[in-house]
Amino acid sequence: MATINSLADVLLDFRNVLTACQDNPEVLKITQEMVAALEKLVVSIAELNARKNSTVGQKQQITQEMEAAVKEGRELARRLRGAAKATLGTKNERLVQFKTAPVCDREGATSESKRKGNKTPVVTPPAAEPAPAVQHETKVPA
Repeated sequence: MATINSLADVLLDFRNVLTACQDNPEVLKITQEMVAALEKLVVSIAELNARKNSTVGQKQQITQEMEAAVKEGRELARRLRGAAKATLGTKNERLVQFKTAPVCDREGATSESKRKGNKTPVVTPPAAEPAPAVQHETKVPA
């Protein structure tokens, strides 16, 4: 016989066994204690399932509240970093503590050499050889 995994199917199976015991008095005489224990378990399992379903809703609500709090926290952290930049100045090295990069001037560097992507050397194409001069003969009518 296959194992039943669905909770609804498990509870249905337990209730069917209890009904079968109730319908057969000769079996009920020797199994009264087990029947009573199974009845208690069916009630207990149903209550536990209800609690579990309740906590799923609570978990979803808590997750939504936590996501909203994280979103608000990110906005506040961004604003605090901006305030630190405005207060300390954009070139202050203490901005690193706020995980914000200070603006640094490189002495002697041109704006083009500051760019990170401008690392490749400039290659000039080789000069092309001049084309030979072609002289056209013109025929004069006689």
